[in-house]
Amino acid sequence: MILKTWTDINTFQSLYEQWWGTRGYAVQIENWHLYMWAWNNAERDSGHQYKFVDLWLININEVYNILFIQDSTVWTDAWNNIKAYIDWVLLWTLNHIDIQKAHGWDIVLWKNTDWRKYDATSPWNWHYFNWNIWEFISWNYSLTWTEVGSLNEYLRERWNLDKVAPIISTTNFASGSLLPWSSHNLEFSYSDTSEYGTWAGINIGSGNIILEKWDSWSSIWTDESSLIWTWILSQTWASYPVSNLNYWKYRVSFNIADNNGNISNTLENTFYIDKPELIISTWSVNIWELNDTTNTFGDTITVTVKTIWAGFRVKLKKNETLTYDTDTISYYDWSLGFGYDKNDDWNLSDFNDDVIMQEVENINTSWNLNTYTYTLKTWAIINTQQSAGDYTGKINFGIELDY
Repeated sequence: MILKTWTDINTFQSLYEQWWGTRGYAVQIENWHLYMWAWNNAERDSGHQYKFVDLWLININEVYNILFIQDSTVWTDAWNNIKAYIDWVLLWTLNHIDIQKAHGWDIVLWKNTDWRKYDATSPWNWHYFNWNIWEFISWNYSLTWTEVGSLNEYLRERWNLDKVAPIISTTNFASGSLLPWSSHNLEFSYSDTSEYGTWAGINIGSGNIILEKWDSWSSIWTDESSLIWTWILSQTWASYPVSNLNYWKYRVSFNIADNNGNISNTLENTFYIDKPELIISTWSVNIWELNDTTNTFGDTITVTVKTIWAGFRVKLKKNETLTYDTDTISYYDWSLGFGYDKNDDWNLSDFNDDVIMQEVENINTSWNLNTYTYTLKTWAIINTQQSAGDYTGKINFGIELDY
């Protein structure tokens, strides 16, 4: 059977049923999986009468070739089996399945309400398959491996079954990356080749992205895809702008299919969003009454940095010297002026875009914010010629972060 799935592969759906009370088969889709069920009530007491095989975790909008070969050569063989193939790969073997009874009306193909053969009183006729069955072929004997190879070639040629998946080659960030807070473009590059030139290239309408955030309280991923508000897709790249990312751990999964639509590829990355903070303990300080030739000690300033684990440098920068009317107390020149206590050692330093605080990347695997603090004090030394009055000035703090 050649089939193509749709967007619903979660709801229970039957593709094929063959039964006559004692023995039977069923092929079904549910919870994103493809299952084969088989029963043999003739062995009810042996524990083999009812069993299933989970054949494949399937995807939406993809084509699958399903092949079952029952090899029941003699009635007494306890290991009569059904071999299950998906896309010509042997995935499982069910044993203890005897030859089916003669069948009349009870072989059923479930495609919407049109293509099937069944008894009108069948109670299962609403569990139809929700998309397309392209072709169904049945034999009254077990195929040899040579015949399976011929079937393979026939189906590939008829349905152009390109099995070369698109290659998703790059993203604009590596898995495990730490990114700045708020807004980013999630970008992906990809390409596709094909055994059949007609089907080469990307089906840009198939591009799909899921953004999730880790909930550490419940230990689950929660869907945050609503933060992606638009997107651009081409034959070679896709861009998904995302905004309002709060800090924490995120996972992005990007999937895209080729033009044939029967195979896709997925790239999954985990990344972290930082929300750095630079906190200055006060907006103003007082150096109090200045004295000539004597160091005057000002209020303490506390500088706090919070980050998940980014490396950073905090700089103390010049802005405005202390002024009163036309008189100025300039920046410290190693004898007089306005400066700060650099190392808490009662020695005055000039404001010279100094790095007062720095840390290298320090991974916090619990994703909590690391906190760092630094204290400093301003100073001033004047000469006897300074005018009396209230002097004011400004200094700046700036932070450089490594991402």
